[in-house]
Amino acid sequence: MIQDDECPIKGVINKIDDNKVIVSKLTEYGEDDGEAILKKENIDTISFLGVDEEDIQLLKRK
Repeated sequence: MIQDDECPIKGVINKIDDNKVIVSKLTEYGEDDGEAILKKENIDTISFLGVDEEDIQLLKRK
């Protein structure tokens, strides 16, 4: 499912369970682009690119 080397899938994480992550994919224009179901063992990195995402990450730590 690699679309580009830097960020294979761009979107919003909808659900995480014991062995998979479901992501609502977005196009480069922010439009819906279906869902991706990923095995946790195949995920190398999750990146948060904007200020809002950084705020979410900080809130999860509290």
